[in-house]
Amino acid sequence: DVRLRGNESPYASWFFIERHPFLEGEGPGYRHYQKGQWQEPLLNTDCEAVADYLGRVLRQYLALGVDGFRLDAAADVPRELLVHLRRVVEQEKRDAILVGEVTTDNIGHFTAQALTAATDFSHQQALLPWLLGKSSTEATQAALARSAFFRGPAHAGLIFTATHDQPRLASILGDARRARLGQLLMLCLLGVPAIYYGDEIGLRSDHVPSQSGALRDFEDAWPDRAPMPWQRSQWDLEMLTLFQDALRLRSEHPALRRGTQEFLPFAETP
Repeated sequence: DVRLRGNESPYASWFFIERHPFLEGEGPGYRHYQKGQWQEPLLNTDCEAVADYLGRVLRQYLALGVDGFRLDAAADVPRELLVHLRRVVEQEKRDAILVGEVTTDNIGHFTAQALTAATDFSHQQALLPWLLGKSSTEATQAALARSAFFRGPAHAGLIFTATHDQPRLASILGDARRARLGQLLMLCLLGVPAIYYGDEIGLRSDHVPSQSGALRDFEDAWPDRAPMPWQRSQWDLEMLTLFQDALRLRSEHPALRRGTQEFLPFAETP
């Protein structure tokens, strides 16, 4: 309707119209998603009608049995809208969750009354240099403590070794033993483990870390978005056993899920 009628449409306030009639291609006459995606117009998330519509969408899927939602780029969504959406979710189904991708390190700002939990990139960024041998244990402990401070309660932070926008840990390290260590830490430290499909069986790309140690860009993830291999002969069974054992321990022992954590000093060896 907006495409046909422009500002005369009752839905005009849902979008950011710059001129009408619209064009096909770059500079279409309305604000759209970045990276040249002109086919994806931006919603005006400050519009009350948009907020109501999004709430109805969530209610519909909750009624169908959905138990939770993940919001992409949640840090770009007005906090008032996040609060509204979480209220909708919890009113419809008390134990349903609303999690979001937040790339900043102050995720506590988003999980206080807004998101149930958010991605904790600072936790990942604290562990990776240590696994690469580029950070001392003391510096890593300090970074993890800082991450926990800005995260708030452990259940509010989704901790991970990689996301779908990043190279996998096994691809970055190029060492299966170090990759297993990194996954074990993710599964046992405080926070909510978010497992990237295939990591549990050692899925990795053919990327070989450069001798300089330079890492691939944040969104250089296509080599690691391979289909899930279902042939068991292609799996790292030692990694799979590690995941199964660690998750079993996490389920059986509350100390691995809540409370506080303390890092004990030890002498580092060369």
